[in-house]
Formats: sequence, C-alpha cells, structure tokens
Amino acid sequence: MTLDAQHQPRDINDHLLPDDVVGKQFTTVRWRTGYDEAEVDDFLDDVEATYARLMRENDELRGRAEKSEAEVQQYQPQIDEIVASVEVLARRNRSLRNRLFDVALRANNSLVNVGRKNRKPTLGESTLALDILDLIGDINDSRTQEGVREEGSNQEGSKEEGAPHSS
Repeated sequence: MTLDAQHQPRDINDHLLPDDVVGKQFTTVRWRTGYDEAEVDDFLDDVEATYARLMRENDELRGRAEKSEAEVQQYQPQIDEIVASVEVLARRNRSLRNRLFDVALRANNSLVNVGRKNRKPTLGESTLALDILDLIGDINDSRTQEGVREEGSNQEGSKEEGAPHSS
C-alpha cells in the first residue's frame, strides 16, 4: 500500500495524474539534507504503478486495433467481389434496359402502323400501346436519373483531382 504526501493510504483505484507528478511537494527532513526517503519511495511506487498500467492499456488497445484491422482485411476480397458483381449487374441492367427500349419502340411503331392502315386498334392493342408508352417514359426517366448520377460522380472525381494537395 502506498502513501501520499500526508502519509494517508492511497486507494489502489486512484490514478496518478500528470499534475500530481508536477505538483508533488516532498517534506524535508530535520536531521540531514534532503527529503523523506519513504515519502519519495512511496511516490515513485505510485508513478511506477501508473506507468505500468498505462503501458498495459496501451498494449491492449494496440492489440485490439491490430485485430480489428485484420478482421477488416479478411473481408476485403468479399467486398471487392461484391463491388465487381454490382458493376457487372449495372452494365447488364443498362444493356437490358436499352434492349427493352428498342423492343418497346418497335412495338409502338407497329401499333402506329395499324392506325395508318385505317384500321381501328383493338382494345388490347390500345392498352398495349399505352403500356408501351408508359414503359418508354419510365426507361427515359431511368436513363436521365442515371445520367445525372454519373455526371455528379464525374464532377466529384474532377473536384478531387483538381483539389490542391497539402504537402
């Protein structure tokens, strides 16, 4: 058990603070020059215990950080695979959307030709024509939104490239 400057027992859970070290005042002894050796020894015991505790905590935290980094790294191949899959799916989605758009346009043109032949379209053909027009509108909206997203990400990329780098 260590003693503080007033020779009071120091609680094991008390932590020595930097201000405690800087502001420490030792009592002088009467019979010789210097400080009370027991008081200095007790204080150094506190310093040593606090320093050892801080080193253990530091080592523990460093170990936890390294373990966390290793855990993140173990998932990196899966993250890369998912990103690659999403990119493939996005390209496939664009391709299918473009093909669907072409089919919808051909179907719409075919229905327009029905009207040119002076034949009234059936209810089914009219409904199909409206559905196709809705589909064409949805595809165009989707293309516009994608273009805006790509334009925004391109602008962000050019901002980052053009940003001054601090050295």
